[in-house]
Amino acid sequence: MNMEHIYANIENKSPNFDKGVEAELQSKGNLGVLESVEKSERDSSPYKILALICSGLSCVLLITTVIFSSYYFLRQTTTTQVLPQNTSLVYTNYSSSNWSSSAFKQELPTIVEDIQNSCFNLQDNLTDVHEEAKRCSDTIKRHNLVPLCNSNYVIACSVLTKISKRERRIPTTVWKWIQNASADVVLDPDTAHVSLNISNDGKCAVLSDVPQSSASTRFTVNVGVLGKVGFISGRHYWEVDVRDNLNWGVGIFRGSAPRNTYLRPENGAWAVERWSKTKFSFITEPRTLLSQDLLPQRVGVYVDCEEGQLSFYKVETQNLIYTANVHFTEKYYPLFYTESKMNISLVPVLESEY
Repeated sequence: MNMEHIYANIENKSPNFDKGVEAELQSKGNLGVLESVEKSERDSSPYKILALICSGLSCVLLITTVIFSSYYFLRQTTTTQVLPQNTSLVYTNYSSSNWSSSAFKQELPTIVEDIQNSCFNLQDNLTDVHEEAKRCSDTIKRHNLVPLCNSNYVIACSVLTKISKRERRIPTTVWKWIQNASADVVLDPDTAHVSLNISNDGKCAVLSDVPQSSASTRFTVNVGVLGKVGFISGRHYWEVDVRDNLNWGVGIFRGSAPRNTYLRPENGAWAVERWSKTKFSFITEPRTLLSQDLLPQRVGVYVDCEEGQLSFYKVETQNLIYTANVHFTEKYYPLFYTESKMNISLVPVLESEY
């Protein structure tokens, strides 16, 4: 066989070309000619292109079939678990009649969207963990805290606190870490509004019909009172029982702020409050309304001066109510106010039931 015969076979698309030519060329030791011929055939033959297209379509069809099968069997398993045994026949008939190709086409966008949302959520969580870990690490190095604490534990607690803002409920480990910052808060009667009566132990405040003596250190607009001891550094936590009170507020107050004006952040006060019996909000103008589901019987107040964090918790369920950023440039004091004859009381820290 000569070269003219080889090219003639290429033009005629002989079905026995591959095997015959390769055998003869190999027998002559001319594999270079064979490779040249094969390349020529790939470049010139439309059948090869068609074969590639068919292969691609086959791969797409295979992937679609796998997705469909996985989703179908997953749905079947889930549904079977919630159906009674005597309904298995009805379920089988229902599946065979409804899972047509058109139904799958309708379901497919939803499946893809769910997968995308899951990926986005995972990416957000990983980003939060990375940023929080870096921030905590920088804080520890800045304050030279490495010899004083287990840095891994501090970072883990801070990261879990960050993530739990989405979940609302605080993990038990972090919750105990927060409560470890508990402070013995005592009310200062010299700062109390004249209509507010403070108990002898300084742990309870209640609206009174007998006015107290006036003083320049007292609140004059809001029926409020401050704690005796202020803070400008460190972590602090306290709990207040408000279960029977329908009109109360709990938070912190800047020491130099005026006490003859309304309580607002711009006036040096940060607090959550219950008002008009059913309203629950953070004190801003206008008010930042909060969910009724977060209305507590016992309020936990947590302050981290170095981090500029003020957080309020529903203690009985370990739920985060609200978090605000505060710059602690001077002393701040625990703040309490009420316009109800039912008292509000400072109470010992409630141990977790979770």
